[in-house]
Amino acid sequence: MNTDSTVTSSDTSNLSIYLFVFTILFFLTDFLPKGLSVDISGIQWLYLSIITTLFGVYTFVTFKKNKLNISLKLNPTIVFYTLFLFLSGISVAVANNTSEGIISITQFVLLFCVFIFFSIQINTSKAYLLNFSILMSIVLLFKSTFALSDYLANVGKINTIELNKILSANTGNKNIFASVIMFQIPFAYYCFNYFKTAKKYFFLAAIFFGSLLIFIIGSRTNIVGLIVMVLLLLYGFIKSKTLKENKTTLLVFSTTILLSFLLSFASNKKSEIQASANSNTVLTTTSKANQLSGNRFTLWQNTLQIANNKPILGNGLGNYKIEVIPLESKQRDYWGLSSHSHNDFLQVASESGYLTGLFYLLIFASLFFYSLKKIKTDTEELNWKALIVCISIVIYGIDSMFNFPLYRPITQLNFVFILILFYSLYSENETKSKTINATFLIISLTILSFLFIFPNSYIYKSFKAQNKIALDEEKKLLTFDEVNSILPNFPNIDFRGMPISATKAKYLLNEGRIDEAIRLLYSTKNENRNVKLNEQVLSECFRVQKNHDSVVKYTKQTFEMYPLFKPFFRNYLISLKKNNQINEFPKVLQYAKKYNSPTDYDAVYDEIINIKGKKVFANNKPENNSNSNIPSIENPNTKQSSQTNYYAIAEKFGLDKKFDLALINYEKALEDEPNNPIIQQNIGICNIMLKNYPKGIESMKKVLNNSTLNDGKTEYYLGIAYFNSGDKNKFCEFITIAKNKNYPASIEIANKYCK
Repeated sequence: MNTDSTVTSSDTSNLSIYLFVFTILFFLTDFLPKGLSVDISGIQWLYLSIITTLFGVYTFVTFKKNKLNISLKLNPTIVFYTLFLFLSGISVAVANNTSEGIISITQFVLLFCVFIFFSIQINTSKAYLLNFSILMSIVLLFKSTFALSDYLANVGKINTIELNKILSANTGNKNIFASVIMFQIPFAYYCFNYFKTAKKYFFLAAIFFGSLLIFIIGSRTNIVGLIVMVLLLLYGFIKSKTLKENKTTLLVFSTTILLSFLLSFASNKKSEIQASANSNTVLTTTSKANQLSGNRFTLWQNTLQIANNKPILGNGLGNYKIEVIPLESKQRDYWGLSSHSHNDFLQVASESGYLTGLFYLLIFASLFFYSLKKIKTDTEELNWKALIVCISIVIYGIDSMFNFPLYRPITQLNFVFILILFYSLYSENETKSKTINATFLIISLTILSFLFIFPNSYIYKSFKAQNKIALDEEKKLLTFDEVNSILPNFPNIDFRGMPISATKAKYLLNEGRIDEAIRLLYSTKNENRNVKLNEQVLSECFRVQKNHDSVVKYTKQTFEMYPLFKPFFRNYLISLKKNNQINEFPKVLQYAKKYNSPTDYDAVYDEIINIKGKKVFANNKPENNSNSNIPSIENPNTKQSSQTNYYAIAEKFGLDKKFDLALINYEKALEDEPNNPIIQQNIGICNIMLKNYPKGIESMKKVLNNSTLNDGKTEYYLGIAYFNSGDKNKFCEFITIAKNKNYPASIEIANKYCK
């Protein structure tokens, strides 16, 4: 960067200090409390937009005050990054849900602003890499030791769900937390090499505890990242003359990683068994579709199919969660929406087109090959910078192949810092590259950063309201007017992909304001046209009005979108029977079987077709759509009474792993269907997951010999319950039976503990 000759070294020193202060402010994003928000990303994006605005103002004012040129050196990566953002923005115009596109592009551009502001200032700090690495190491040691101590103190005392919350820190997901830890390890290793005194072992401790945490989390992507890091370090030491003397530290580093791997096996065996139980505890009738939906190959296949439908401009930025529904809804028998494809490159292609995906891939390729080439330079500092950029982009690239770091603020911020270090490396090496005046750019981006505060504040407000409404789902103490006042219409779908309008319509329905609910639902059907939540609530509205033709119409739409979700299958059959359309029953069953319907669909079919008259609604209560979560109440205006579908509500809580609430509703459902073995089995599973093992065993024994539950699931959970009760003989007896019935996870456990 060119500077005016009147600038003193003290001026540059002050700029360096303030640059590092802003670096700290950006990394405080990782420590923000979730508070009463449904997802921590809401407060994180709002905070980032505020800090970025301040950083932009600071950069412009200080550079003008000190008579420094506001300039940028152009390089291929900046060009690819800009083209990626431009085409992503264009795709918003073709999105079916523009609101989601606007949210995503503002987040992408906001981090681009961070990159530009730092790049303009980066060369004012010659020691930035060292200071940045020290900061990363301190954060790494603090977060990893805190999480490990909390985890080890609770192993065997709390269930796996709570343990996973500990291992997630405040990132929202334990794999995201592992990715954050992995990003920081290369910088801790640089500090371990840099310092020659005893203080270097502080950084070795950070590496040890960070890698130990990764192994305990079991994040395969980041375990591969550790291996790749060792290999790239070895390559760097072989190729660079200035780095060869650090071979001893590489041996110490590798030994530390190996030691942390070995110690991770000290994890409590009881926790291991409980984890296996939890991984199979989706309270639905089959597990095959659930396993399929979690299979990344299936996710990638679906994403490619979406991308192939619109290869030029894509389906619209932020709209993957909408476009994937018609594919996934035919592949699993439980209610759930995928927000990410677990491959950023494919998701970018599906949302914004293959060309955009190519430019995103070229960012990684340009960083990798350039930094790999520069490892051979004669300057040790540049070698280290090149090596760290190379390692970091490969680790981030691996994570991008299997997860979704582009769509989380913390991990995307890590990506930006890789780009910033690369820009510093490029600027120091390519002195003859073209430099442009970036004054207008920094003014424009600062204004944009300021404007982004407003949509991000709405998102944060919405997330807080969604959390409050989720807590009210069972009680329904809030009124429509209260919900309408706290829940903005932007964004128009919630963090799960459910239309905001449908959430509000439920409260209108509960208050008997049926016509208002119907008008609202009709006017917003396209916000997420595939999720069919509007249609669910519409069917309930028309059921209250006894408009049976409309009930059939909308239960049909929900069933045809989700043919493997049993509650929708039941609801549609019951609506047909109520409307005297039993002749349609064979077509319904045939449609479900086309997508490999669960094995008990024939039994459900026979059960409903043989029920007479009003008994259908009195005993089974399937008219309420299963995922609408509307505990119906006496309507004082119409004097009509509707029943609560406790089974559907229980399934929803089970999928959310709220086993205490699921148990309450399953018990209520059992009162209405006392001979339903599936409900009894799920009561047993809930008790086992809540560590009420005697009650769990009692419930499971009631369905142990039931002919309709012969897949090994009952025996599997009985085995888990007996293991945690200390009865290994009974544990092995039932786990072996489950193994013989090929129940998932039982084979591995039986082979390990019951030889």
